[in-house]
Amino acid sequence: PSDEGSLLTTRSLDFLGSPAFWGTFARANPYSLFAPLTDDTNRFTGGVDYAWKTWSFHYSVGYQTFTENMSLSNVSSPELSINPILSSTLEPLSNLSWSQFRRLTTPISEFSFVGKPLPKLEWRGGYIYYRYQGPATFDQAFNGIAPNAGGVQTPYTVTQSARATVIEPNNIVSQGLTYHFLDWWGADVDYRYSRFTTNAVGSFQSLFNGVTPSTAATDMIWRDGVSDLTVSMDFTPLRGLMIRPGIELMRADVESLANGVIVPATTLRTNTVRPVISFGYEPSKVFSIRGDFHSTTNGASYTATTPHTQQGTRFVVRFHPIEKLSVEDEVNVLNNKLIGVDFHNTIRSNAITVSYALNERFSVYGGFSYDSYYAQGDIVYARGTPPLNDFLRDQEMNRVWQGGIEIKPTKRSGLRLTGNFDRSSGVGRISGEPPAYGPVTWPLVTGTGYYDFPIAGRLSVDLQRTYYSEQIVTVNNFSANILTIRWTRSF
Repeated sequence: PSDEGSLLTTRSLDFLGSPAFWGTFARANPYSLFAPLTDDTNRFTGGVDYAWKTWSFHYSVGYQTFTENMSLSNVSSPELSINPILSSTLEPLSNLSWSQFRRLTTPISEFSFVGKPLPKLEWRGGYIYYRYQGPATFDQAFNGIAPNAGGVQTPYTVTQSARATVIEPNNIVSQGLTYHFLDWWGADVDYRYSRFTTNAVGSFQSLFNGVTPSTAATDMIWRDGVSDLTVSMDFTPLRGLMIRPGIELMRADVESLANGVIVPATTLRTNTVRPVISFGYEPSKVFSIRGDFHSTTNGASYTATTPHTQQGTRFVVRFHPIEKLSVEDEVNVLNNKLIGVDFHNTIRSNAITVSYALNERFSVYGGFSYDSYYAQGDIVYARGTPPLNDFLRDQEMNRVWQGGIEIKPTKRSGLRLTGNFDRSSGVGRISGEPPAYGPVTWPLVTGTGYYDFPIAGRLSVDLQRTYYSEQIVTVNNFSANILTIRWTRSF
């Protein structure tokens, strides 16, 4: 696969060795930037499968490369940040030049097996190994107007560059057992250990206003180890009834080192316990219900919005009164909490879908979903003078209408029209500042025509039309017409 084209993105301007007062400007002023992108991935693999009695084995080996080139530049000159506050009009960006490149290569090794050492016991497992490595470069130059140490708007000029080599070995080991005690009672035990390591060795240079050079040679290492153990049981005491209680135990170790020295602020061990019970009940073909109750408790929080406790539930009800008509309704409830920073988060959602198939050549469906999101908590920005300590509140209500129709004029051809209309309201704001975002409108319509050729496969043509409209930060608005031609063949 490859990507090539023009994008828009946002960035806050910061650099190595920036003075303390620069943080206030950086956190308040993200700019919209033009971002042409070119990347490609090549993957070559071969494998072998072997089956013997109740055992099967699979092994794949190969090689993968990834190359990315991206350059950023200001959309206009001078350019104001997307922050709607008045002070941003006094701090324009004159010019920005930003280029970055990276190339990663890795061998591929994937092994898995499944078998039955005993008639009632299934054993499965696997091992995956990747080792990404390659160079990365970064060059940047920008100038404009920003506050100085005394708060006076002053012209500035910044240049910055970096050269680095990255090595990222990844190892994933998994083992699992399933034992059937009785026809209606079984148990599963699964363990997975993941070890991801990133070692980046590089040199960095920056120059602020031509008189304050900063240089650094850094050897950064990140080690992420995750142990995940899941134990569950399956009970089918009655026909059509399934009950599955279980518990997940997880230990996550994040270790960060700079030049061989542990960085305490970004090093943490987290133990997590997640009991869950899921169920499914289908007394007849007309009615069915399935869902789960789950709770999560974290022993530590890596970020200020990583909840200490989480409780949730989910239900899906399906009603099928006649063969041609089906109605499905899904409900989700989620509560998150982190007392240390007064963080509370609640999510409520409900979605209903109605489908009707007159015959094999005509079908139609429609649906509506509603969800509400609320979050509040204390927030701290360490950068800048003084640090910003305040109260954050984020509230959203999303409504999505969707529908579609499919017609098959002939046995081999078909027409399909689908669409959805998304309307979001609510605002996210920090007390004392105007909201950063608010109401959004986002419709999307897709029309598809296809024809099935004998032996050769299906030719499909998709035409999509969409636009995105944000009320407060209009720089994110866009519209698109997308034409896709697909040829698919099933084997």
